[in-house]
Amino acid sequence: ERLATGLMGVGLAAVAYDNALAWSRERRQGRDLKGIQDTHEAADNILVHPDVRRMLLEAKVNNEGCRALASWIGLLLDQMHSDDPEEAEMATALVALFTPIAKAHFTDLGCETCSTCMQIMGGAGYISEYGVEQFYRDVRISKIWEGTNGIQALDLAGRKITQDMGRNLRHLMWPLTEFIEENRDVPEMSEFNKPLHQGVRGLQQLTLLMIAEGQANPHFLAAGATDYCRYFGNVLLAYMWARMARIAIENAGEPFYDAKIASARFFFKRIFPETLGLAAKVQSGHKTTMEYPEAMF
Repeated sequence: ERLATGLMGVGLAAVAYDNALAWSRERRQGRDLKGIQDTHEAADNILVHPDVRRMLLEAKVNNEGCRALASWIGLLLDQMHSDDPEEAEMATALVALFTPIAKAHFTDLGCETCSTCMQIMGGAGYISEYGVEQFYRDVRISKIWEGTNGIQALDLAGRKITQDMGRNLRHLMWPLTEFIEENRDVPEMSEFNKPLHQGVRGLQQLTLLMIAEGQANPHFLAAGATDYCRYFGNVLLAYMWARMARIAIENAGEPFYDAKIASARFFFKRIFPETLGLAAKVQSGHKTTMEYPEAMF
């Protein structure tokens, strides 16, 4: 049920994006800052505005990354029933690890994307006539039911990464490090492979920190769990986008694949850097949160 709830976030984010994109193609407001684009109209299409493009691309790229990860999880669910015991063990471990991340990250991004799509549409997004506000109201419950996303983060940080002496995490690190090594000397992959490598190393370091400090003081683990879960989710999406970029590079020149390369580039330049701030928050520990005087709330 947690995986299904995560997919609810992905689905509602997708339909919200489709509506916002359709609106953006028709809506005219203002002029391109670099000069008039459509001299036959009283205003340019809002797609000329950088901030509108930023919002649409954040929605599109996160949606496609989440769909790719959801597809991988779907394959793993089938592989759990494989006659090959090693394949079944690997799939079972990864599904256990990915379940709280998919539920939390997919629904967090689903809520953010639906809200962003309302923003793109302005007042039209807020009123019921166009439907996007309904998507936001529908998706908002997904962060709450089947265990709040804070509980999912605690499940990940407190149980799944230490389960069976870290077996779950080892099954993930093997394909990640293998992919990074395979593409280390591919020039076209450098802009994707290097930040992925940095993100994976950061994940390993944060995981060790969470385990070590969390054993000494559970408040440390609990205070950083949500930021750790989002960091982990971003690393998984980075892996998905790097894999998509690798395939797209081999088919460069075809519009579909060129769009995938452009989307991967946007992810690594404009979304993935969020992990730096998330790591800093995890590393800052629990004291500023737990030592705050209760009477001062």
